This record gives sequence, C-alpha cells and structure tokens, in this order.
Amino acid sequence: MSERFLTREPFVSILHIIDTIVDPIDGFYVLHVPIEGDTIDENTMCSVILSYHTEDEIFMSLFAAEHGLIPYCEVSLAQHIIQAAKQEKPNVSLPEIVKAIDYYLEHDAFMRFI
Repeated sequence: MSERFLTREPFVSILHIIDTIVDPIDGFYVLHVPIEGDTIDENTMCSVILSYHTEDEIFMSLFAAEHGLIPYCEVSLAQHIIQAAKQEKPNVSLPEIVKAIDYYLEHDAFMRFI
C-alpha cells in the first residue's frame, strides 16, 4: 500500500481516531470511500489519504481511482462537523455523526438534533 495512506478501516474506527489526525504543513488528509458505494455508514471501509498542496486535482483523482476510491471530504472538515454535532448533542452516537457529515456535505449546513 502507498505511503500516502494514513489508514484504511471501517468508518466507525476512523471516527474513533479522527480527532488525533493533524494535517502536515505541506498537505492535508482526505477521507476516501469506495467508488461503488452510493451510501456511507459506520461500517463503510474508508481510507485517509495524504494530499500535497503542490499537486493538482487530476493527480489525486487518478491516484484515488487507481485504488478504487473517491474523495468523500477533508478530514479537517469532518473534524469540524463532529465538533459541532457534539456541541449541540453531547451524547451524539456514531451513526448520528455519520449522518451529520453526510448531511453537511449534501446541504452545506449543520444537521440539527431536535
């Protein structure tokens, strides 16, 4: 596996460590999901892949496709969404966090927990 892969595991496992992932100065981490997946849940196998600022999007798209993946969201964005969800609902569950990330990516707004 390429040195660009920080980890490859079920989304639920990544959610347990996501707050410990820190972007390097020369790049950022992106959460990727399988190409064939049309939905994501806590059991979806995900990869966290390093993307360098000096690379263009075409390179990363080809790199991800070569590994059967598509970008889902930047790790820093997922961290921000999780933080907002936990602030609104301190006992938010992992399935709710997955829904909150999906909701944000679809609506460009935070999901409300009413």
